[in-house]
Amino acid sequence: MRLFRVIEKTVSEASAFRIIEKQTRLFAIVMLIALIIGGTLILERQISPHPVEDIMPISSLPVKKVTFLTPDNVTIVGNYYPLKEFDEAILLLHMMPQTKESWDMLAKKLQENNIVTLAIDLRGHGESIKKGSQTLDYTRFSDKEHQESQRDVEAALNWLKKETNLDLSSIYVGGASIGANLSLQALAEHSEIGKGFLLSPGFDYRGIKTNAFVKKLNKDQEVFFVTSKDDGDNVAQTQKLYNATSAQKQWKVYDKAGHGTTMLQKAGDLLPSIIEFLLK
Repeated sequence: MRLFRVIEKTVSEASAFRIIEKQTRLFAIVMLIALIIGGTLILERQISPHPVEDIMPISSLPVKKVTFLTPDNVTIVGNYYPLKEFDEAILLLHMMPQTKESWDMLAKKLQENNIVTLAIDLRGHGESIKKGSQTLDYTRFSDKEHQESQRDVEAALNWLKKETNLDLSSIYVGGASIGANLSLQALAEHSEIGKGFLLSPGFDYRGIKTNAFVKKLNKDQEVFFVTSKDDGDNVAQTQKLYNATSAQKQWKVYDKAGHGTTMLQKAGDLLPSIIEFLLK
């Protein structure tokens, strides 16, 4: 009888031990899972270089791809930065060999400052490569074919007027390099265009000559000339164009900002200076 009790007690203690052992193992597993999850979260926080709010887009405003035809049947493709309420718009013209996307940072900032923006690919560049069934390539253009890009500008201004219901007096132009020369031509041929900014304009880009254009500007128009000392003789050319016009004018010279839209990346104050010029 006594032996039976000893055996019964031993069995009971063994069962209790097994229960405690199982509970201990379960607790250990739960703690291990918790440590793994916690460590993963900490690791993710350490690996991620930006908090969630830092990786949101700079601007949540819309961008639309638009197309329209020139009088000589070239399909022009543009990025349009619309707004519901606005009083002003601007057409942006890129340099070679860039495309409309080179204006994206400026265009979004203009949009945030209530200026509707249209940036186009000039014929033969980017997505504007179709003339009927013909494929265009600007690298094979003659000077005469480059000069026909003014038709792209005219078509873009007409599209912008129709889309925004604004007069040319409320539509501005801006360009870089050959796009600056085309902008200057638009200002000369449309005296009602009130403002334009010119990044690295030159005397003659592919036969688009500016001497006559700059002299046609009137005293009510406003022009912002921008150049850089590390851009060959562009400072001398831009200064002569600046001196030759009777328009209201601003002049900005950088030391090492490069050519055209490159200056937007290298000169931190250029973007706000353009916006300030257009808004004043």
